[in-house]
Amino acid sequence: MQYSYPNIAQQMLTYSKKYSSIDLSGKTLQGEALRLVLKDLMDYDLLCFANSISIYDKENLFDMAGRMVRGVEEFINLMTEIDPNDYWTVMNFQLGNYDAIPELDSIIYRNFQDRKVVGRLINIYIQLSVFSETTQRLGIDLEIRTIGDGIGYLQSRRIYLQTLQSLIALYCNGTQKIDSREMMIVLFPPIEFYLMRIGYLSDYIPPSYCLEDYTVKITGTFPGYSFESNYDYRTLENFFLVPLRFPAMEMLEYLEFDKTKAKPPNKAKNKIFSFEEFEVMPENWKVLFSEYGLDKCTLFGKYADLFKDLRPNVLHDYFIAINKTALLDKIKTFFGEKETNAIYDSLLVPENDFIGMVNSRNPFVIYNGVLYSNVNLLSKFLIFLTEDYLNTIKKYQIDAGFAFEKVISTLLQKHKYDIREIKRIKNTGGTYSEFDVIALKDGEGYNFQCKNNIIDISNIKTDLHKFKQRNDYLLAAYEKAYNKELNREKHLLDKLSVKVVHHVVVTRFPVITRSPHIITYQRFEDWIRENRC
Repeated sequence: MQYSYPNIAQQMLTYSKKYSSIDLSGKTLQGEALRLVLKDLMDYDLLCFANSISIYDKENLFDMAGRMVRGVEEFINLMTEIDPNDYWTVMNFQLGNYDAIPELDSIIYRNFQDRKVVGRLINIYIQLSVFSETTQRLGIDLEIRTIGDGIGYLQSRRIYLQTLQSLIALYCNGTQKIDSREMMIVLFPPIEFYLMRIGYLSDYIPPSYCLEDYTVKITGTFPGYSFESNYDYRTLENFFLVPLRFPAMEMLEYLEFDKTKAKPPNKAKNKIFSFEEFEVMPENWKVLFSEYGLDKCTLFGKYADLFKDLRPNVLHDYFIAINKTALLDKIKTFFGEKETNAIYDSLLVPENDFIGMVNSRNPFVIYNGVLYSNVNLLSKFLIFLTEDYLNTIKKYQIDAGFAFEKVISTLLQKHKYDIREIKRIKNTGGTYSEFDVIALKDGEGYNFQCKNNIIDISNIKTDLHKFKQRNDYLLAAYEKAYNKELNREKHLLDKLSVKVVHHVVVTRFPVITRSPHIITYQRFEDWIRENRC
């Protein structure tokens, strides 16, 4: 979706006229009729966002947005980087407590002895405080009271923050300039009211492809419609993480090998992120995942070498800026002329598709012939590249499956399920029946089949027909697995000495289904609390 500046207001008016003549309040829609309305509303919200930033000077806002996002990323990572002795003091520090800023400054400086880092973190603290106070005065309570609350809030908006520079490059055409202290109060309201709403609306679309009886009831008036669907669809996990087969970095704690083989990261005590730290990361990953052959993965090695070769283009040990010709020359050096254009495309965020931008893994935004990125985006790209490679390795698939079973067992134990160490039961004919996680609760047995299928979360919203095919395929496989468990139920009844065994398929892929015995990992803990069996 790309709109030239003079047409934004006219296109907004076109949608307003269309929906002022249509009474949707109280209507229930489904299928293509529902999708058409949702896509119109998403286009309208993007126009509203574009209109809200169009008054600003593009160069100024592009630069300020990059600086703000760096501060936000550092702020979010306080929870993992700060000394454990200071953790709760900082997490519980009240927003808006301006008189106590010297105390907060002192704590942060004790952890990161760099005045620039401290200044950015205090700046985000002040901006977040002002934003929270402003929204409360408007009658909107975002429930941001402490730094810990603020980190959770920023994390939930993080995916939209990463699209800011792309959107600014598209839509800013004005002359108004702002400084870094105003960024959050300028940009967060349109993120909150427009971009977040696009994400909210887009969640109603995938079920319309997968469930024939899926309906959405609309109330209110344009553009402030409210929606109530007959299916609750979730893709995100706790703390707004996208589901993967099993995150490679989390896998490390489940793998039995010598982690000391990896070099300690070149991490300066006074920084949260740095290009210096990033440079050693690929080599560490090659060592850590050498069991799965990552050290021999040519594609990973070439991208890692390309990124390390960007050092002359690094600004402030974090930002990367390189002109298109220079980047193409570097790509040609590492990948060869034949692959240059394809590799370049793999690095560039889609320009004219908001959903594509939000779901993109690609690290570079182009503006005036210069490509911009940062340490976080390069790291994110390599993380997903690592995941893609590992997901092709059979041993990793098996090990990740075992790790997922441990995660499920841990959740069940947390909720007082008695995990039984039953993995194999000998059948009458001498063969064996294998099980994933067996548990007891309240005198009844539970048999959990854990399915850790591969997923590219971006396919859910960027290619919905492909997602439906994947969804249907997995549901057929899960139903087959469930029926298999039913057919061998007697083994468990005898082994557990119970009268009832409940069979449940737990899937990491966020499938869309009404089956009571297929539970997605995203809602598994809710299922445990409700104990629907």
